[in-house]
Amino acid sequence: MKVNMNVIVLILGFAGVFTLGFFIGRSLSPINMAFSKANRYLVRQNIPNKEKAMEIMDAQKNFIELSIQTVRVDEMRRMIALSLVDQYIKREMWNQALKYLNIAGDLVPGAFAVNYKFGLAYFSLYALEQTPSLKEELYQKALKYAKTALQINPNSGDANYLMGRLVYERKYFQEAIQYFLEVLKRFPNDMDTLFAIARVYYDIGDLGKAQKIYLKLEKTLPKRSPKLNVVENNLTIINNSISEEMSK
Repeated sequence: MKVNMNVIVLILGFAGVFTLGFFIGRSLSPINMAFSKANRYLVRQNIPNKEKAMEIMDAQKNFIELSIQTVRVDEMRRMIALSLVDQYIKREMWNQALKYLNIAGDLVPGAFAVNYKFGLAYFSLYALEQTPSLKEELYQKALKYAKTALQINPNSGDANYLMGRLVYERKYFQEAIQYFLEVLKRFPNDMDTLFAIARVYYDIGDLGKAQKIYLKLEKTLPKRSPKLNVVENNLTIINNSISEEMSK
């Protein structure tokens, strides 16, 4: 059967658009929606017979299926890109992680994982950067992505911890405490968060709360953990400070 190429292109276009709609939760199936749109197009092309229109659509189902497969390929590309991102993050290869985050971000710019990992990568580069202007630029990028991630998923422990670290860098200590407490509501034994909030309490002079958390870490950490030495040293400093305050 000979079919006008404009019709084929239109069918493929509609199938692609409405397949995407299907994946984000639309109620109608992509093929049904493509049928509906193509029918209206065919009517405008002086083919008023709906049975004839459906016959043409039936002949072009393979184009619709190809469109659906293309969307699935994009999803696979996103998954592969994020998998590579995770591997580079584990190895602290932040610029390589950003390269593949850009690929994933082009496919799903509103995804939590993309925004959180952008924020993490930029924050890690910020911590390493020495040039003040570049350091500030990296901080602002990290802050933007961390905020977006938190808007998408306010309950995320990772995003709250990252925001806590970011505001701590600006010495917004009370804000940092709130973000860290949000993490501890869900993960009360998260070591990184316990370390972070203990440091904030120490910085604001709330030595009792800092001491309490360090004592918890001292009991929880494995005997051979390098962090145990840090905890014991910090407890010594805090205990000495409390003793000095009490002796005054």
